[in-house]
Order: sequence, then structure tokens, then C-alpha cells
Amino acid sequence: MHTYWANAFPPHGVMASLKWFLLQTTGQMAAYPLGAERGGSIVTAALVIAGIVLWTRQREIKWLVLLLAPLALNLFAAVLHRYPFGGSCLPKDLRAITYKAREVDVDTPLLSSIMLSNRQQIDRAVDMVLRTRRKRIGVLGMSFKTGTDDLRESPMVTLIETLIGKGLQLTIYDREVELAQLFGANKHYIEHEIPHISSLIRSDLNEVIDGSEVVIIGKHEDEYRALSDRLGNGRVIIDLVRLLEVSKNENSYQGVCW
Repeated sequence: MHTYWANAFPPHGVMASLKWFLLQTTGQMAAYPLGAERGGSIVTAALVIAGIVLWTRQREIKWLVLLLAPLALNLFAAVLHRYPFGGSCLPKDLRAITYKAREVDVDTPLLSSIMLSNRQQIDRAVDMVLRTRRKRIGVLGMSFKTGTDDLRESPMVTLIETLIGKGLQLTIYDREVELAQLFGANKHYIEHEIPHISSLIRSDLNEVIDGSEVVIIGKHEDEYRALSDRLGNGRVIIDLVRLLEVSKNENSYQGVCW
């Protein structure tokens, strides 16, 4: 697990650690309600700082402790390499909860079934692609949600790797995952964990669409709506997010769970 969470622990060196902390706290760590990777959460982080300053001036010490104690404890644990700070949140937290539940002998059937259920949804999408009996597959969207370039725990990465293993020819387009613009944890992840996928990424949406017999839509992006005009020409579209406003057609337009 330390290998998997390597980028969620501070590096050696004071300056490197300060840079890491800045990127973490202005990235996915503060991505809600508004934010993203690569400093995309600066506004959210600034609001948190403003709140800290305000409560300090108002001597609202108990609220400051309530706000900062979990963050401080998490950071301290990360410094000791005992628990990650930042990183991909929901799957990490789910695994931590279910692991702790097993430690104290508490049965959590609903929580324990979530990862399996998610995997079965991916397997269902793989089966839909294989049933088309087409070889050239285009994938639109690679990160786990719109507005981020975070590939960790992305179901689309698992889907892509599975289809590659089945011998299919893939090309990928994701405007938010362009190799030239990646840095930090995401750059390290794609270069060291999935280098075989990086060579399949294209910078031109039309190139991916025109060269594919099957197109998989994996994220809500307005630019993907251009596919609505390309139905009925023999190309199969598998829409995993229900993006297009067209009638479902068994032959050319398919989806999962809708």
C-alpha cells in the first residue's frame, strides 16, 4: 500500500516537502465544492485560510481546533509514513473503513460490496465492447470525473487496460489528460504505472472518432456531443454516462444501466 500511496507522503527535503504540501492542499485535498488538481483548488483553499484568520481574530478557538485537528493529525501521520495525505479519496477511504471494520470484527456487507459492484460495472462495459466484434476502439474520457486530470482509481483506466489485454486497438482522447501539461503525482502515475497507455493518447478528438469502429464515452464533456451527428454510419457508440440526447438504439447507441 505504501507503493500505491507513494505520492501521498511528503518527500525528503524541506523545499520539496513545502512544494508537495502546497500542491496537495490546493489540489484534490480541497477540491470540494469547487476545485481540481494542479492548483485548481486555490479559491477553496483561500476561503479556508480566510476562515482561519477570521476565527483567530474572533477568538473562536474551539472551531479552529475542530477544523484543523483532523488535518494536522493526518499530516503528522503522513510525515511518519503511517497514513496518506491527499491522493485519491473515496476508494482509499472505503478500503480503510472496511479494513478497520474487519479488525474489530464488524460486518459491513453493504460497504464491502461496493468495490465488487464497481468492478462488475466495468466488466459489463467490456462485454458490451466485445459483443460488437469490432477491433478499433476510441475512448473519450480517461480521468475519473470531469474537471480533473486525476487518473488514480479511474474506472476508465481499468476499462482501457482490460480492452488492451483482449487484443483490441485503442486510441484515447481526454483534453484534461494531455501528457505535455501533466506534472507532479499524475505525471508520475502515468509514466510509471501505466506507460503502455500513454502512447495511445491523442490530442485530436476527430482523429480518435474517425479512426474508431466503436467509441466509448466515459465523461460528461460538451465537446463529445458532436457524436450525435455521427450516428447511423456503422459506428457503435457506447455511452457510459448518458451524455447524448438521442434514442437508445441496440445497434449503434448503447449504454450501461439506462
